[in-house]
Amino acid sequence: FSRLVQCRTGHAFIGQYYERFVPDESATCCCGERLETRTHILQDCPLYDDWR
Repeated sequence: FSRLVQCRTGHAFIGQYYERFVPDESATCCCGERLETRTHILQDCPLYDDWR
């Protein structure tokens, strides 16, 4: 449940969050996409194709 709330509020620990709140951390997705966003993970990232 907490992961869902984090995702819905924009505070999930993904690249988009790190770019805004922890600029020293990488915001790049493991697949190579420059910015790891919720939309990228849920719709576009090839690493999650099997889970969709």
